Amino acid sequence: MQFNELLISFQSFKPTPMKNTIYLLLSFWIALAPLAETMAQCTSYPSVTIPTGFSFDLRTMFVDKTDDIIASAADVDTLLDFCDSTDINHIILYNVHSIISSSSTSDDDDLYDLISQAHQAGLTVSSVVSSTAKAHDVVNWHDTMGLAADSGFDGLLYEFEYWVSTTNFEGWGSKAQAFSQEFEPSLIEIDSICNARSMTCESYIGNDNDTSRLASIYLNSDRIYVHYYRDSPYDHSSCNIFNFKSTRLNGLGDAGESRNVNVPILLLYNSRSSYMKGWMENHTGSLSWSEIAAEPAMAWMHHTDGYEDNKGQSGYDYLDHIDVKGFCWYRYSDLREASSSHMKHGDWNWEASETPFHFYPNPARDWITIQLPNEQSIQKVMLVDAAGRSNVLPIHTNRVNLEGIPAGIYTLLVSTSHEQHVGRVVLR
Repeated sequence: MQFNELLISFQSFKPTPMKNTIYLLLSFWIALAPLAETMAQCTSYPSVTIPTGFSFDLRTMFVDKTDDIIASAADVDTLLDFCDSTDINHIILYNVHSIISSSSTSDDDDLYDLISQAHQAGLTVSSVVSSTAKAHDVVNWHDTMGLAADSGFDGLLYEFEYWVSTTNFEGWGSKAQAFSQEFEPSLIEIDSICNARSMTCESYIGNDNDTSRLASIYLNSDRIYVHYYRDSPYDHSSCNIFNFKSTRLNGLGDAGESRNVNVPILLLYNSRSSYMKGWMENHTGSLSWSEIAAEPAMAWMHHTDGYEDNKGQSGYDYLDHIDVKGFCWYRYSDLREASSSHMKHGDWNWEASETPFHFYPNPARDWITIQLPNEQSIQKVMLVDAAGRSNVLPIHTNRVNLEGIPAGIYTLLVSTSHEQHVGRVVLR
């Protein structure tokens, strides 16, 4: 019997306080059933049909622990390899102020080397700043290092979460006070600094839908990151997080419409374990890692009840003044862990043997020779890059052909009839 049939039959019983309570509970369940069914459908992670040739202009990532990364040339290489394999073309560095504030000239040189190598790899680079003083420190560092306009940071991202109630709105007591007394005047000054240096001024917003405040943010920013911190691209009653706190977009679009301009935004996602890390690690299907990294933004744009479905519809006029530039991930360390955990290759057993094995040369170029213990025979050899993309390699006895594999740092997986071995190889 369906719940609505049960409700009708239940009405025939003699009224009692207990019956009235049960009747209300049944009514409440029936009212929620459609929503529960919709929510259940979201766990299937529906496929997204992407228009041929569609891509985002900006594919960006926050990089944490920059001070640790620059201390190791191998870690810098790993970061840049990861950006390449994930199709990231813009990075935003944390910890910059602690680096440039140190007394070590080698730290300055290491930071410059990272920026320079990123530029050579086709990336643009911004620094996170949390105050106008730190923004001035970054440009003063440019001057101290004698950097040309195009050889240092390409932009500054102002980070000040004036909307967060758990911090008492950054100590100001209210969202309005934190915005008017701290965020807005600081953003205006940082935008002025960027304009004088031909740098990009970036900002991001979380929970705010006030049109006047949002208008001020876009007037003083070249682009705005709008955060969508959810468990998956489909973690919403509509199965599309396009609708998550959509009043922010409404406010931005209305602000743009009032001045007849389009507001440039990027969709900001979180790869930490409390957000999309689990979804990424357990993603099924045939998508490459770079496609998985882009899927939340692609779904936001093109999945059912997303941007394309709603644009032009009644009540969504504000979307005519939203210019989606791309997407961004917070943050590198978690995103890289998610990519490593996602690596699944059929029946491949990832539990490595403790038995030692050897291979040479390392670094390598066109080939390596593998030496296994106890006269084991090689059954399969695979290289996996930082983004989880794999290459099964041709084997000639114990000699492995590496021709055609791009330079980089790889995980080497060797399977025998008895066990599996894991190593790390650098290709030049």
